[in-house]
Amino acid sequence: MTEFEFLAIGISLILGLGTTLLLSSFLNVFVNRHEIKFDWIPIMWALLVLIIQIQYYAATWNLNSVTEWNFFKFASPLLLAGLIFIAAGLVLPTGQGKYPSDLRTYFERNGKWAVGALAIRGVIAILTNHIVWNNDSFGPFDILISLQIVFALLFLFSKKRKLIVLFTLLYGLAFFLTMAVIYA
Repeated sequence: MTEFEFLAIGISLILGLGTTLLLSSFLNVFVNRHEIKFDWIPIMWALLVLIIQIQYYAATWNLNSVTEWNFFKFASPLLLAGLIFIAAGLVLPTGQGKYPSDLRTYFERNGKWAVGALAIRGVIAILTNHIVWNNDSFGPFDILISLQIVFALLFLFSKKRKLIVLFTLLYGLAFFLTMAVIYA
């Protein structure tokens, strides 16, 4: 087996577990919909995490063209998958223990840290882009990922609902613009 095949197995396992966890969380929200106070912000972030998982899984295929591997080239894509898994596990209640009665309260206590994991993911994504592809320039991809990091951090430290909504929408916009640049 090649290094890429070993790496692809690890990434697939981590992302598969994260996707399973997130889809189970969506199911738990649905099943408990009559007992909880609903909030759309955690659902929006959960959808973003789900799309990020799918996009990252698709993007990892590009790693099959890497011919020289070292520890950092191998570890950084796995770390990205791990951070996406953490975001998937935190963004919505998993149903373990007593299910929360208020989705907003859960998200403010625990789910917002999924956004923190996404901010760290952004930093690692920029570093991975430069480590794996030996890219010395700071291009459009890096700028858009940097915007995601900024919006995620602003979201984390915002207390007002209007700012939380704004930074959620801006993060989503920056993410979809990043995908447009990648797949253009």
